[in-house]
Amino acid sequence: MILATEPQNGGNNQKKIKTAAIALKTLKQILSLDDNKRYLVNNRDIINLSLKLGSENSRKEEKEWAVNFIYLFASSQDDEIRSLVIQNHDVLEFLLRILDTEKGKTQEIAAGSIANFARDKEMRVYLAQEVVKPIMSVFDKCETPTKSMLILAFYNLCLNDDNRSYFFDIGLFDWCLGIIVNYSLKKDYIDIVANCCVLVDCLIDEENMSIRIVKNGGIDKLISVLREIKMQPGGSDTAEEKICSALSTLAYPTTNRPAMYAILNPLFDAFRTAKTHRSRYFIAQTFQFIANHETHKKTLAKMPNFMSLVLEETKKETTYREKFAGVLYALSFCDENKISLVDEYILDSLIPAIKTGNTKTRLYSVV
Repeated sequence: MILATEPQNGGNNQKKIKTAAIALKTLKQILSLDDNKRYLVNNRDIINLSLKLGSENSRKEEKEWAVNFIYLFASSQDDEIRSLVIQNHDVLEFLLRILDTEKGKTQEIAAGSIANFARDKEMRVYLAQEVVKPIMSVFDKCETPTKSMLILAFYNLCLNDDNRSYFFDIGLFDWCLGIIVNYSLKKDYIDIVANCCVLVDCLIDEENMSIRIVKNGGIDKLISVLREIKMQPGGSDTAEEKICSALSTLAYPTTNRPAMYAILNPLFDAFRTAKTHRSRYFIAQTFQFIANHETHKKTLAKMPNFMSLVLEETKKETTYREKFAGVLYALSFCDENKISLVDEYILDSLIPAIKTGNTKTRLYSVV
């Protein structure tokens, strides 16, 4: 194969470059099959070609081709193929260099390759040790789509328990908190903040870190982002779901629930205006966590707007009906509430839930 990186002279230069481009496109088509990827990665020719093609002195388009080849292997459904490529330290150095020195699509594809490599369960610990600190050091100079992809790479790595401890040790979660609290609410940054919320979901068993997020203004920022999404035409449904899920995670530790109670009205509004069922599900789950806090049981039952919402949603056959039935179940443990809960409106909500709901709904609905 004639590489475009070879020095050329005379009138044949452009023809040779075009020939090389056609050869590269052909190779990309061949690599669309995992069987071919497996053959080529085992003899390492294609990896060496990619690294040579993407060397520091190469042209921009050649670096993009090189990253595309690596991405083809990274996106393979075959764990063995991904593992063989990851173990080549030169590949990771190449991707990190691209993050540091390139812009645009080339940089984004490099980030996507790392995020895909991070899907490999067996290689997550090794990959975390190799790439997380370097990524944190170049993150600020990366473009917005690349930043979103890199945070998702961190999330994939975070699914390993050992990595989670490592991330605490190197300050990744504090770094993530800084993004949530300090990033502006410009449209481009909303997805970055939302993807950080995916990392927050890894903290459900890490009560101390969740409490720190709340104490440092994290929930107020997330509520602000939800409002911003609502105000923007075509705001991201996925971003909304990620933020609502993070709020639910932050409400899980008992210590955080008073702070979550303080944003009850914004949560109420967020539920009413949420764009997707998943967003409403996570907010309903947050309501259920709040209702399970002893100091909130009396006050929640005396909030007409809140109770109207709970009763209304308990009657509907939705994915989050169970959560609202759970709210009523939690409130029923307060003796003062047992009297106020027994009226025709409560029964009007509970009886249909008992008749038509699944087992979980029935359990939560018994007063």
